[in-house]
Amino acid sequence: WIQTYSGRKFDFLEFTEADICIEDIAHALSMQCRFNGHSRFYSVAEHSLVVASMVPPSHILEALLHDAAEAYLGDIVSPLKALLPDYRGIEARVDGAIRRKYRLPLEETPDVTTSDRWALSLEFRHVFPGAQVTGAVPSAGLDYRRPEGLAPSIVEVEFTDAVRKYLR
Repeated sequence: WIQTYSGRKFDFLEFTEADICIEDIAHALSMQCRFNGHSRFYSVAEHSLVVASMVPPSHILEALLHDAAEAYLGDIVSPLKALLPDYRGIEARVDGAIRRKYRLPLEETPDVTTSDRWALSLEFRHVFPGAQVTGAVPSAGLDYRRPEGLAPSIVEVEFTDAVRKYLR
């Protein structure tokens, strides 16, 4: 088990929705660097804000929380995740509990999946300037938040405020 920022005990095998809270999610995601730290600092929380800026209003809360399981499990890079089937199962359970607690669709919606891919492409360009990047970018005319690499203390507050605004 781990102790969370709020002082809760989070047991990977025996957790409940009561063990999950926005303060823990916001704090942990604001402190975790995308790309396994092999870039300028750019947090998972800021990534979630970028994704949320690309989806219709009805999917903003889901976009904000689409990587919330990483607050408890860490941000494991996709190539490594593919090699860890037990991790995938635990991740699905944590994600499911978060989705149930915050009344999100049980499966990620296509708008969030597409926006997550767009954000990845934009972020890669931002944190690895000059890199050869392929991949989709947002549709022309879409007004979205640009990746900045905000300090954890700033993005934690922005993320928390955004989630609270969209909680039902």
